[in-house]
Amino acid sequence: MVQVRRCGSVVSLMIGAVLLLCLLRSPSMAETTDSGDRRHDSEALVALAQPSKADPEVSHERRPFAPRPRAAVRRVAVLGDSIIADGALVRSLGEQLGSSWKVDNYGVNCESPRHMVRRIRTQNSSRKLEKSLDPTKYDFVIVLAGVNGIRPDVDSANGARTQLARLFARLKASGEGTHAPKVVGLTLLPWGGWKDWSVQQEAHTKAINGWLLGASESDAATAVPKPPVDMTVDIYSALVEPGSVREADQNGVIRPRMSSKYTADGLHLSIHGANFVAALLREALVGQSSSEPATSPAPGNSAPVAVAPTTMP
Repeated sequence: MVQVRRCGSVVSLMIGAVLLLCLLRSPSMAETTDSGDRRHDSEALVALAQPSKADPEVSHERRPFAPRPRAAVRRVAVLGDSIIADGALVRSLGEQLGSSWKVDNYGVNCESPRHMVRRIRTQNSSRKLEKSLDPTKYDFVIVLAGVNGIRPDVDSANGARTQLARLFARLKASGEGTHAPKVVGLTLLPWGGWKDWSVQQEAHTKAINGWLLGASESDAATAVPKPPVDMTVDIYSALVEPGSVREADQNGVIRPRMSSKYTADGLHLSIHGANFVAALLREALVGQSSSEPATSPAPGNSAPVAVAPTTMP
């Protein structure tokens, strides 16, 4: 009887041990199962996030970088004599217009409009002179010329107008059939402070400026046609010192002239004068480039005249 009880106790202990082992193994199995499920779930999420290779709407090709197109640069040529050749006005105009504009200097010392005509390249011209100008490469051509064509004789004004008219016409004709620039004519400066100025030359200056501004009386007195320009900028009225047109000098002569801050010798522009004229030109060019130009119509002339102050700032 004692042996049977001992055997039963042993069997009971063995059964208990087996049950204990089963209880101890159950959490690890559950943990393994949960870990496997989480791994499978993560792989499924990654697969959903990646585009399908069979999806036709998703492109796997690398697209080349496309830079933004640059705004077109407007080009300006400034044609003239020594007033332009020294470069102060051209530099100031380029700085004031900014990087979307390019301004080139075509000034040559001591030239008159008659000499400048020879430097205008056309389709039929073969020879190239110093600083020869091809107007078809520009959107605007600014012309400041005429003082060197004025002499103290009675026919000087008419001759200067004829030369300027030929110069303007050559600039416009050079671009026919290709690209004709807009021609901007500037009035002559008030140069009464220059050493070689005379009363007769002042009369010629006013006659030329009146013609450039479209004054009907100038056209009636001469056979010279109206200037073929797209716009005239009246820098004479903007630069003249108000007192110089009203008060005579020590010799009793009225000498319309620029202030000393605008010129050092009475004819050529100082840095301050160049900056001032460049500001007028910038306003005129930007106005011509926009839908509403800041100009007013000239009397008797289809070309507009840039609005310029009548007194100095």
